[in-house]
Amino acid sequence: MNHWDKLIKTALLGTEKSEFDLKSLPDSIRAYTENAPDKDPEARFYTAASLVYLYEKAGQLPENTPIPLLGPAPDETDVICPPAVEQLLETLLSEQNRQVNLLVYCFQQIARKRWVLPYTKLTAVFNLSISPGFKNLQPFLHPIYGNRGAWLVNLNPSWSVLTPNATDQIWESGSLTERRKWLIALRLEDPAQCLALLKATIEQERNARERKEWIRVLNGQLSSDELLFIQDLYEQLPASKEQDKPIVQETRRLLTEILLSAPLSLLSKDVAVKLERYVLLQKRILGMRAKIAIEIPAQPDDFLCPEIMVQLFGFEAVSPTPGLSSTEFWFCELARCVHPIVWETVFKDRPWSEILGAFAKSNALHSGSKLPLLQHVAHALARTMYRKGILAFVQEYGVDESNYFMLNALHNEELEKMVMNQSQGILPDYLKEVMQRPNWTWSKPFSRFVLQCFIAPRTNGIQYHEYVKMLSMHIHLDLSMLPELEDLRDQPSKNPLEQQMQRSLITPLIHLLQLRKSINNLI
Repeated sequence: MNHWDKLIKTALLGTEKSEFDLKSLPDSIRAYTENAPDKDPEARFYTAASLVYLYEKAGQLPENTPIPLLGPAPDETDVICPPAVEQLLETLLSEQNRQVNLLVYCFQQIARKRWVLPYTKLTAVFNLSISPGFKNLQPFLHPIYGNRGAWLVNLNPSWSVLTPNATDQIWESGSLTERRKWLIALRLEDPAQCLALLKATIEQERNARERKEWIRVLNGQLSSDELLFIQDLYEQLPASKEQDKPIVQETRRLLTEILLSAPLSLLSKDVAVKLERYVLLQKRILGMRAKIAIEIPAQPDDFLCPEIMVQLFGFEAVSPTPGLSSTEFWFCELARCVHPIVWETVFKDRPWSEILGAFAKSNALHSGSKLPLLQHVAHALARTMYRKGILAFVQEYGVDESNYFMLNALHNEELEKMVMNQSQGILPDYLKEVMQRPNWTWSKPFSRFVLQCFIAPRTNGIQYHEYVKMLSMHIHLDLSMLPELEDLRDQPSKNPLEQQMQRSLITPLIHLLQLRKSINNLI
């Protein structure tokens, strides 16, 4: 029965001429209106009208919504963070400009103490970790969310990425990119299982381009079994009926690069020996020490030729780099791929600083193209002889955009010393390239040097703002710099540039260091 029509009729005529019959209302509404303390007809009418409106809008029978019964949360068996740490977490999470690196640092310290997060902070931390810009937090959460967190992540599908077995689901239903990343991670934990899955997948894969992407999983330090597998794939390619297709050439080149980068590969040793003929040891007159030079033929010879470079290795038939001949291009690509250990065996006792210098000076490495040998030298981080060679090279030839990558081979102390010796009071551009190096806390002298460069009046404006942004995102500065920063902040100045520096750089850095200090003191 529609009660709304009767209410409208009463409203049009007025309660004095047509009083609404309360007996026609549903029992729940009539009981409330009859027992209402206000007996005024108009008041009862308005009460009835509002209740009938909501009653009919909601439906006469409530909808049955099945709500799953949740079991009780398990007891926490690990040690929960102390209240002071919980308060610190509240501060870090409520910051207007929350710093992901600072949160990662805090979570690492909590894990080191074998504590777990308080359950009152789990929801906020979980939601933050799945939001853009903060997904780097996810790998650090599982060790510290405890039994309560393990129970809680199952209640929200969006948090499923935080469960330890979330990666297992990726292999079954993830995209090609996600599955490749999963295999790369599995390779670090269980190389044998990774290789078995990879063999089965590549054997079943019919899409040549996706097959090539699967091969990329093994683009790194190879085990003996992985090396045999890549060698088999390489030997199967020439027999392919579609060997002239671009994707087949791309796959051939990828396999070539993987084999050349493996120090135990026969192909890598063979190519390095054949390249040795182009790296000459020229004797100087009058008993002076020998000089190393690179001499590459202008025309193809018996090794640097299309029959080998294109058909066997998958390289381009013509150099894609302007001003670089095809023979020079082929030499550069081969030199870039051969593993440094193989180069070491071939070059024997020749001084690395001179070899690097020869590559730098060679006409084959001009127009800003990267130094191919240095690129692989930079990956040999633990080999002291390479770092010495790089330092000798930098001292003689300097650093520019073509060889920033080789700085990754230097230890933190070596890099700091090089910057302070060569920058002449101005922060070099390449420092931005290595600022994201993990777990790098600057020494006090280097921290002071960086700040002095900022304060210098000749600091470039664009560079200055880029560094301000990067410094505010990372935790490089030494904590002992806090008093000096506070002195800089408190110095009165009428100079607008100095005032801007205090606001945009000094004050945020002080806040960042204070939070780091609190983390260290409490955890």
